[in-house]
Amino acid sequence: MAGCGRDVGNVRADGSAKNGRGLAATRPMVKPLLMASIVVLIVLSMFGTHLAYHGMFDDPANYAIRAAGLASLIISAWLFQESMQLLEKVDQPTYVPMWLLQ
Repeated sequence: MAGCGRDVGNVRADGSAKNGRGLAATRPMVKPLLMASIVVLIVLSMFGTHLAYHGMFDDPANYAIRAAGLASLIISAWLFQESMQLLEKVDQPTYVPMWLLQ
């Protein structure tokens, strides 16, 4: 095998640089830079998510339709409850059309 166990150029057989420069000298920097870039990406992602979330509530038109739907749901539940209270007072079998309960 050629070059096995021998120094080649500025690189020793174990992969370290002879003069302190090169890839072996930059290896200690890789992990901190990688960790720093991951932290920066997480912070940017969280900030973007925060802005998008609060952007939904900045414009009232985004949830005005849902509020109207919620109001109609509350009214229909209230009317259904009233009709059930009226049916409680009945003392004999009574026909109630389904369209009244809907």
